[in-house]
Amino acid sequence: NALVLGNEPSRWTEMLLFDKGSWDPVACNAFATVCNTLGGLREVEGIVHGKRSGQVSLLKLEAGSNLVPHFGSVNWRYTAHLGLLTPSGVLMHAGGESRPFVRGEVLVLDDSFLHSVVHAGIGPRVTLFVNFFHPDTKPLTHDEWLHRQM
Repeated sequence: NALVLGNEPSRWTEMLLFDKGSWDPVACNAFATVCNTLGGLREVEGIVHGKRSGQVSLLKLEAGSNLVPHFGSVNWRYTAHLGLLTPSGVLMHAGGESRPFVRGEVLVLDDSFLHSVVHAGIGPRVTLFVNFFHPDTKPLTHDEWLHRQM
């Protein structure tokens, strides 16, 4: 993964639960509460500007890893990171501010702004990651989107 400083892809791993309009049944069997809670939400599953932007995954970043400054491709979605395993010394930098990942707390970010992560702690950092549409957008369900294409 080119986002990891030193290009060591094994230092940042992802388990997809929802991507490109589909929930992974195996992952959702293991994480049923997450899938049942977020499943069906337009903000996650919807379509805006003809694109699906929602994604739900578990992200693991190994100790000593840095995610280089990067940004998302659109400004009509946000990302949320719920801290699950959060050793001290892991910071997200964005917009001239730095925030630690805290277990049980959510960091929300407009990822169209340049951001990075530095993991100077001990042990992996794991977050529940959710891409969801900006509140000012009007996401369509898949059926609504198909109907508009006719």
